[in-house]
Amino acid sequence: MLIECRARRVARDPRIGRKDRDIGTKAKVYGKIYHFRPQPDLIPEGSDKEAHVCEVSDDRAIKRFLIDLPEQFNEIGKPPRIPAASGPREVHGQLETRTELIDEDDTLGEPVVREVDPLAGAKRLQKEWIDDMLEQPVKNVAKELHRYNADELQTLIDAERKGKNRKSMIETLVVAKDEAVAAQASVPDLPADDDELALE
Repeated sequence: MLIECRARRVARDPRIGRKDRDIGTKAKVYGKIYHFRPQPDLIPEGSDKEAHVCEVSDDRAIKRFLIDLPEQFNEIGKPPRIPAASGPREVHGQLETRTELIDEDDTLGEPVVREVDPLAGAKRLQKEWIDDMLEQPVKNVAKELHRYNADELQTLIDAERKGKNRKSMIETLVVAKDEAVAAQASVPDLPADDDELALE
């Protein structure tokens, strides 16, 4: 099948440092390089003799050019197979914008205000952490508990009581919480930096 590339690239100027100075476009598809360039002897009567074309016989490559890349390639003498847009179409990471005329009597109305919980992301991460911790065997969890403070351990205890309610898990968490409370109590209370400056 004779396929046309609508990008008609001319020979590159050697002064810009590019090695490839061939006319046309080269596309590597499924390990084979297809060179789309002017070939007037292949182009049928009634078609543009300056079109950049290439003979493609591999069905997979034909599908790649005509179906997957319809903006760039089409069968010679036929329109591109670009599907009709069913809605806004994303182009290069940007949505196509569409405007609509309104009458003088129309009003845009009040903007819709959505209530957004600023802590939603943090709550989701905390729930994932709780679920991950409580899915593990008690032996694995016990190795990690020294990293958490008393409030985090209490959160795990409450979640375990609402969920599987394993006695061994709750006992392990309670012991770890007691140790965290004792460790926190042994830390001396130091005055804040601002207080020290005020004393001077």
